Amino acid sequence: RDRAKRREDAGGRRKKHKKKKHKKKKKRKKPQAAETLKVTVMEGRNLIAMDTNGFSDPYVVVKHGGRQHQTRVQKRTLNPKWNAMMEFRVDPVATELVFHVFDSDKGREDDSMGIATLPISDELDTMREMDLPIKNEETGEAQGTLVIQVHTIKA
Repeated sequence: RDRAKRREDAGGRRKKHKKKKHKKKKKRKKPQAAETLKVTVMEGRNLIAMDTNGFSDPYVVVKHGGRQHQTRVQKRTLNPKWNAMMEFRVDPVATELVFHVFDSDKGREDDSMGIATLPISDELDTMREMDLPIKNEETGEAQGTLVIQVHTIKA
């Protein structure tokens, strides 16, 4: 009865009870645990000589998705040791890591020494050391080896 009295207005007429419209909350997608690729570019072996002195000044640019990292330049060597560690957040669209090896040239554009790729797979859950062949981009001819370590860290 009390409820009925509350619903009546001053003239004794009954007020219509309006139902409140509740906005449906949009369900947020739970963010998936971010995975990180931990990559160490350890060394290069038997790289090709790009300079007139019979050596190269190599460095590596590593790309995944829209991000990239670069090692330091190693002067006058065909067997550089970088031991450069880098991390990439796993991009679900990108399917591989790309390692582009360059010869640093002062005053000129750096020369491409070749490229190596590593498909990203579930097998990268454990740390693995790998030898990747560096291939000429145009001919596909082998031009040395890149030694890397890679594994996935789940957050």
